[in-house]
Amino acid sequence: MSQNNLSKRESEICKLISLGKSEKEVADILFISTATVSTHNKNIRKKLGARCAVDVARWYILNNLQKFVVASLLLCVQSLSIAFDSDILRRYSPRSVKVAARVRSIKN
Repeated sequence: MSQNNLSKRESEICKLISLGKSEKEVADILFISTATVSTHNKNIRKKLGARCAVDVARWYILNNLQKFVVASLLLCVQSLSIAFDSDILRRYSPRSVKVAARVRSIKN
């Protein structure tokens, strides 16, 4: 099933569903009613032959794999940059461990 069979709005809703958003969250994000989201969701499922949101998410991810891989890589890079900038790494750097050991030995 190609994505061309989905309308632009259905594609937007499909994407948000695949990101784990509830119908209420989708409605809030797109500034539409939950009833409208529910109707679009039924139409998406009918067009894709999906039984549940997991089937919709699976279809969307497989048909947009490149976008999801790039997004995942960017999240990993962002997480690593946050980790390297955090105090946790500075606190447990080899130098700080040596200093802490010296302070303990002086106290004893």
